[in-house]
Amino acid sequence: MTTRSPWAVLVVCLAVGVACGSDGGVEATAPESEPPALFTTLAVLPTAADLFAVAPGNTVQLTIGAYDQTGAPMPNAAAASYSTSAPAIAGVSTGGVVTAVAPGTAVITATLTLGGITRTASMTATIHPEFARVDDPTPGVYDVTALITNFDPGWGEDLTGARYTAVVTLRKPTPALLGGTYADLWYVGRRGDSVAVNDTGSVTAFRDHGRLFIELLGNRDRIGLGLLVDSVTPASIGGSFACCGHISGTFSAQRRQEQ
Repeated sequence: MTTRSPWAVLVVCLAVGVACGSDGGVEATAPESEPPALFTTLAVLPTAADLFAVAPGNTVQLTIGAYDQTGAPMPNAAAASYSTSAPAIAGVSTGGVVTAVAPGTAVITATLTLGGITRTASMTATIHPEFARVDDPTPGVYDVTALITNFDPGWGEDLTGARYTAVVTLRKPTPALLGGTYADLWYVGRRGDSVAVNDTGSVTAFRDHGRLFIELLGNRDRIGLGLLVDSVTPASIGGSFACCGHISGTFSAQRRQEQ
């Protein structure tokens, strides 16, 4: 029977990078253990929130996440504590609910300790006032002119000074509803050139924290106007308008006298 030399076994061990026992056998190298998870990052969502000083829209629930050095989530993130830079503007509960108090800006900070490591993360809460409520306009037929005062030049030719015109019929089928139709929505350029945009369309109205919005909705996904009403009289409506995501300005609407 052939006997293996211990020197030959040693050479084999060195070549394959394993440890050899004193009896010439081969021992496997123990795998390296993974480093322990270290609390590295704390995140809070949302990172910013717009709230109003009165309900609805006066609260937001914060969500936080804790992550280790590899980006993997860690448990016990619910144990975070919260603080506010301005309690008179926005408060925060032990469960991370931010509540608006008064107009202004407050920084809400979450703090969490895991494994003896403390991290913080912050978000900004901007509190808006309740807007002054305007009355519903008087039902009737209005001649609307929306003058373009702001235009994103990235969309092409500057349209500042051009305008939209339309004839809007407002109705009030119930005390709580306001809507109607419109006709002859035109774009009129600065040089007097005009283009028909929509022959007819529908009008809807809604309120958001006291502000009255009137929307001229286009047919077949065509262009429409969004009117933000700032003033109402028995004979007129005024305010600002926006269109298409890159056009805005002021509008006025004069009610036609009933025949």
